[in-house]
Amino acid sequence: MIGDGNQGLMLRLKRTAVALPKILMLGTIVNVVVPLLPMADVISRGALAQAAATDGGGKARINLAEDLTIMSQSMAAAACIIDLEFDVGHERDVLTAARDEFIHMLHALEFGEAALGVPTAEHNSKAIRAIRAVHEAWTPFEAAINDVIADENVAEAVAIIIETNGDLLEKAEYLVSTIVAEHTNPNETMLADAIAITIAERQEMLSQKMVLEACEIEGNYSDPRVVERFKETLSLYENSLIALRDGMPMVGVNPPPNDEIKYELDLAWDEWMQAKPVLEMIHANSSAAEEEVLHVRDVAEILDRRMHTIVIQYLLSTPGSDDIYKLPMLAYLDNTLMAWVQDPIVIDAVRAANAEHKNLSQAQLEQLEIDWEAEIIAGGGPLSERIEQNQASAFLRARHDASKNIVTEIFVMDTHALNVAESEVTAEYWHAEDERFALTVGNRSGDIHISDVHLEEGGHVYQSQISVPIEDPDTGELIGVMTFGINIQSMF
Repeated sequence: MIGDGNQGLMLRLKRTAVALPKILMLGTIVNVVVPLLPMADVISRGALAQAAATDGGGKARINLAEDLTIMSQSMAAAACIIDLEFDVGHERDVLTAARDEFIHMLHALEFGEAALGVPTAEHNSKAIRAIRAVHEAWTPFEAAINDVIADENVAEAVAIIIETNGDLLEKAEYLVSTIVAEHTNPNETMLADAIAITIAERQEMLSQKMVLEACEIEGNYSDPRVVERFKETLSLYENSLIALRDGMPMVGVNPPPNDEIKYELDLAWDEWMQAKPVLEMIHANSSAAEEEVLHVRDVAEILDRRMHTIVIQYLLSTPGSDDIYKLPMLAYLDNTLMAWVQDPIVIDAVRAANAEHKNLSQAQLEQLEIDWEAEIIAGGGPLSERIEQNQASAFLRARHDASKNIVTEIFVMDTHALNVAESEVTAEYWHAEDERFALTVGNRSGDIHISDVHLEEGGHVYQSQISVPIEDPDTGELIGVMTFGINIQSMF
């Protein structure tokens, strides 16, 4: 989730849908492939507006619809665990957040919401009927969810949730297939890539389904088939993971396209194999003690994180997928980051730096970079401490912390490409040769620059940088650049 009042702005903007091989199928068959719109690294405001208008929100609609299936299982699982009085406080928080997210996404699908990438209300009659069918299934489900959250008639409410959950999931899956059919561009991405992405995404729903079914087994609810359904879910999850890891050419699933995805799938397999004995024991015994239910919940969280990373890697490795992260980044820029760019603290700091540095020679600029690098090696010094301790840097650190891991770093440069402020110490002081400066203010274009996605050294954070020209609010003159590092995983 995104901080600063923009929760849900980039809710998992990562999903596509395609026909799944029968051996790996669950629920609705979807047979349309989502296109991927290429975008340049340097983007003018006019080009951005045109791209957004052309896109029409189709991919965002599909993404939101697919999230409804995951949320339905997450809510049912949390409610069931509450009924068993296991970790009630945590699960009530999970349930409340998932309910609010479900309502928000469903409303956006029907009426549109620019902040979620859906620019207009739904006009397709078939999609409208499918949305209304979800509403009908959601009504009794939501009423029961509200009772659980309010701690009223919990046992009766959870019985209703479990009874109506299947219908809600079925209607949500049908909505996905309808929106995919009505809102995709005829230009198709590679079928094998799309199938792999869809299978990886569906694993997240299946992991939540495991939690729900393990809880149902322990709670001795009325469905006599729950133990068998649990076994089917485990089997489907494992078969899908094998198909992703090893490839299954006979049904259109290729092996991993690169070493990074193969590595993550190997880790996912190891995590699955560690979890499997407890899951199989629950099935064999037709029972699940408290520690076993909570263990399944924790396992699902681990598997979700792994599959989330794998989906991102698939999306980033497929041709033409730039808009998967660039359009959401630009939306986040408009909704949140531009207020930081235009803040008087930043403007005043850049004006002062330009005045101070206006007479520096080339030799002096080069010497400042040498001094900076020496201070970085030494662990500090007057130049770096002056930047670190100024008011603008304190402002950036506060904004960085408020972003809830969306923003990884922020730094500001003046018209000489010299550091003015930073949320943390940068490796460079003088950025004149970097594209983030050269293609925004260095060439006086005023364009926005978005870098390629890269894996940060020493971690598992996929990051892209967006660099934005700073304009003097009084004159309109370009006076500097602000660069934001964005955690791509946090956007999806």
